[in-house]
Amino acid sequence: IMDNLLVLAEGKTIEIFPDFTVKIDGKPHEFPYMSHKLSLERVGNWIKLDTGRGLIITGDLPSNVFTIEVSGWYFGKLAGILGTYNNEQYDELTTGDNKIVKNEDSFYNSWEVSKKCRPNGNNAVDIIQDESDVKYIKCAKVLKSTDSVHRPCFRQVNPDKAFEMCLNRDDMCAASRFYLHQCRQQGVYLPPPKECVQCVAPNAESFVAGETIRISPRSDDYQPISSAETIFIVEEKPCNKETTKHLGSLVYEVEQELTKAGISNNKYGLIGFNKKGSHSHTMDGQLLNDATNFVKGVESLTFTSYKTDTLDAILQAANYPFRAGVVKNIILLQCGGCSDLKTIQYQQVRHTLQARNIQFHILRDQEFMPGNKIPKQKILGMDRTRKYVLQNSNDKSLENMGYSVDTCSHLALLSNGSIFDSSSLSLKKVRHQKMAIDTISNRIAKSSLPSQCQVCTCEADETGAAKSVCRSCYSEMTDYISLWWNTFRHPMTIEQEINKQFQEFLNAKKNWAVLTA
Repeated sequence: IMDNLLVLAEGKTIEIFPDFTVKIDGKPHEFPYMSHKLSLERVGNWIKLDTGRGLIITGDLPSNVFTIEVSGWYFGKLAGILGTYNNEQYDELTTGDNKIVKNEDSFYNSWEVSKKCRPNGNNAVDIIQDESDVKYIKCAKVLKSTDSVHRPCFRQVNPDKAFEMCLNRDDMCAASRFYLHQCRQQGVYLPPPKECVQCVAPNAESFVAGETIRISPRSDDYQPISSAETIFIVEEKPCNKETTKHLGSLVYEVEQELTKAGISNNKYGLIGFNKKGSHSHTMDGQLLNDATNFVKGVESLTFTSYKTDTLDAILQAANYPFRAGVVKNIILLQCGGCSDLKTIQYQQVRHTLQARNIQFHILRDQEFMPGNKIPKQKILGMDRTRKYVLQNSNDKSLENMGYSVDTCSHLALLSNGSIFDSSSLSLKKVRHQKMAIDTISNRIAKSSLPSQCQVCTCEADETGAAKSVCRSCYSEMTDYISLWWNTFRHPMTIEQEINKQFQEFLNAKKNWAVLTA
């Protein structure tokens, strides 16, 4: 098992450790990292380093399996422990001082970059293929058997190398991930063996892919837990640059409110999205960490002016590796409205949020306007039953408060979430900033109620990492039938449905939540 992966590229020294921590030029850094053409990101259990000059390193850190890809422009121009990349065998053992040798140890040692990196001899063992051996049977079941989950890829990628690796390392799951990565490169996407995907139940026991557990006070399985996991999604545009400086304070207050409500051992995650798509920001190398470490992820945000895909970022957050049984919140920090309605994508996000009981909140750089007039006081936000203002007011025009209708706002209200003006985090008076943060954090905690009954299934994500997918104990089929039946009886486009529900909401004279100075 490696101590760390060391890459020298573009004048930078990048060290990646097995626990997903990173050092750039000797200083700690979080995923992702970008410098000119060089980029480093984490996706699930994978890390990907792209030099921008034709060298890409992809690694599955838990399995200690790595893939190195080079551009065809380097044909005949390379040398190293992986060979010379010229389709010739005679010079494969070319040393670091450009000599061809026959001794493998001399060859490998010539390429060492430090005495600390020198291995203790050749760790490869002679493979004896004894078909009665337990190790052979276990490896053959996955990489040779006609019943293997990998069988659909056998014609595209020969499994022999992975089979040898399995026998050599006595790690079937690592060999499987190595083989599956090769299959993905050929366009064949398959799940890992179920025994290689292990989720963690509330009592720290494990359950494998395909298995389902029930969390309920009446259940003989597992008791409900009072913990929450909150994912912040940040649109990396200049309008959010100032606002993100206050995210640390907001997370701290959310944690305080959750603790008051008896919800502890909470975790927080961060996703940024820009023109290149959405990407996870780690905190001490982890996708989810406690409130005190959250700001470490914020420091790696960058801000540019390009078109973004908000719904895709929400879907990535909804598919985060939440712990089984926790309360799930997603908070979107957005510059403007969502993109035009994409029927299939919107329906997918909507169903995922509803089926998994995820509360979705929005912090948006957009003021609330009563009757298209400048309000006499700051309007902080609203939800399905209340509207939140900074100070007490008898302004009747607030009852006709308008708000732009889009898919993201609709998702927030459907999920028992809220919509707030993100500029309230940067009000001129510190006292008003504190009041706004208190109001938002209180609202988020208020809807973070632990579910009394959940059903959780263990699944593998796109990288083979385990994740628990939980829903309420009610049948999802009921939601499908209800949605289909309502559409059948009252044909209506999604856009019409959104407009109708928003109009009904905005016309209703509900209670006001008033925060006085």
